[in-house]
Amino acid sequence: MKEGKYNIEYFLSNKYFINWVNNPTEESDAFWQKWLRNHPESQEEFDQAKAVVLRINFKEEAKIGERKEALLDLILKNTPSQHYEVGRSKKPLIIAMLPALYRVAAACLVLVLMATFLFSEFSIENSNEVIQQTAFITKRNLKGQKTSFFLPDKTKVVLNAESEISYPEHFGEGSREIFLEGEAYFDVTHDAKRKFLVRSGEIITEVHGTAFNVQAYPETPISIALQRGLVSVYPAFTEQPTIPQYLRPGEMITVKKEFDSSIKGQFDAEQMMGWIDGKLVFKQATMETLITKLERWYDVEIKVEGNTTDTWKVNGVFQNESLENVLEGVKYARGISYQINDHQVLITVK
Repeated sequence: MKEGKYNIEYFLSNKYFINWVNNPTEESDAFWQKWLRNHPESQEEFDQAKAVVLRINFKEEAKIGERKEALLDLILKNTPSQHYEVGRSKKPLIIAMLPALYRVAAACLVLVLMATFLFSEFSIENSNEVIQQTAFITKRNLKGQKTSFFLPDKTKVVLNAESEISYPEHFGEGSREIFLEGEAYFDVTHDAKRKFLVRSGEIITEVHGTAFNVQAYPETPISIALQRGLVSVYPAFTEQPTIPQYLRPGEMITVKKEFDSSIKGQFDAEQMMGWIDGKLVFKQATMETLITKLERWYDVEIKVEGNTTDTWKVNGVFQNESLENVLEGVKYARGISYQINDHQVLITVK
């Protein structure tokens, strides 16, 4: 059994994955299809976990459920056992006695036998059972768009341009978990019984009654900035125990590939969260940063002629200004010239 972070155990412990397999919707189909496009290396584990879920109905009679739970537990843990009861007979397992070279093959055999056993022994569907469906809602903004809305628990979300958020139509009893790609601001409704989790890439932000900003665009490091309350940040998958990073108001963390090397410190509120109030903020911004923000903010494609030096930086705050006004400001500050042709912009560095 593969020991990667997206192994079978990951999928079988993910309630949203299980719910999608049992009760697929258009929104959840789109979510998991996109997930697979982003993680093609996990296709095999994904398919195996899906096959297992399709053959398990945990709401059946208690003793049968226990038998299936035991089989599932055996595969997930890949641990040897002396006996396992199926029906009325007991047969010793030989996994513990096999040479190490054959144990992986034995685990795969158990997986196949389990799927066959469950498929033949138990019915896949129960026509008398009422299935509780939980649909996934996905909201996405294109470049040039920003939206504000409320989650099912009344948490306020402001979603930035070129960003996407997915969440269940109804939060469960245990937690409130959402998935974010891009940037969003959250003003979380307090709920002592259900923790609030934001999954952005491979990082989880756990909320303890709070207002905060998460920036998780694919091309940049993930950063979390806390306005009020308390959050803890930690990797979603880790081979070694990892101490969460706790943020207090006014603090932010920029997550590195090696989580323990992440950088925590104070942040400029206007620079990090000004976008919520329509402020386009540049503070010691390079040409690359300028282009990225303008393209995302105004839904344009920018080309640059000429070269900038390492000392080329621009500063400015523009609130609800047109693209032309912003470029006029940069022209005045840095001596550039520009041409706007619909969604195409040419900047010439002098």
